[in-house]
Amino acid sequence: MLEVVIENSLPIALKIKGDHVAERRLHDFYKNVLLPSIKWHAGRTAATVRKVALACQYRLLQNKTTTKRMRSACILDIALQSMRLLQTNLEDYDATSRQLAASCLDKILGICGTIDGVFHSSSSVSSTLRHLLPDLMKCLDDTSADVRQTTFRVLETLFSLPGISSVFPSAVLKDTVELLLVHLDEQECAYGLINIILNRISKLDFEIEKILIEHGVGLQPINT
Repeated sequence: MLEVVIENSLPIALKIKGDHVAERRLHDFYKNVLLPSIKWHAGRTAATVRKVALACQYRLLQNKTTTKRMRSACILDIALQSMRLLQTNLEDYDATSRQLAASCLDKILGICGTIDGVFHSSSSVSSTLRHLLPDLMKCLDDTSADVRQTTFRVLETLFSLPGISSVFPSAVLKDTVELLLVHLDEQECAYGLINIILNRISKLDFEIEKILIEHGVGLQPINT
């Protein structure tokens, strides 16, 4: 289902690329067309519009030309608004929309990771991520295996961000690790990803490294 929705959004994304939209117009398209369409509203029509908008955003984020333009077109403003709206879609009743929202978050976090000193230049980014993490952890109990798997990828990207150690206090990291350790036993399909995430978090806090060793989790060197 996810592949079908994304494929149907391709003509929209290609048109934007083919028209060589200027940076400002791309920024306006995001703020005035995509983001309002992603905002949650009740009803089937709104749900369909939301799903198509999510798929279109994912296509745009996949496009390297688009993301290069975004980096110089008020990317932090777009990223912040996108993350806050996408966060609300993590609880959508439609599994495809939830997975699309998580996939978009993964792409946006990856783009944020390319911005030097992103957490120093905007305290709002740190605040947004602190509010986002609890909802991501809830998604690990999602009824859809695809949503759970995508969420693990989002967490991997999140804890790979340069400077992420300044965002989350030690207590939050420890709670996150405890929840991940539970899923380490439950979800064999994501075992490798969870190990990678745990390894990355362990590099942020020495106490966590000791906790993981006590639980018998093997820590591996991380290639950056």
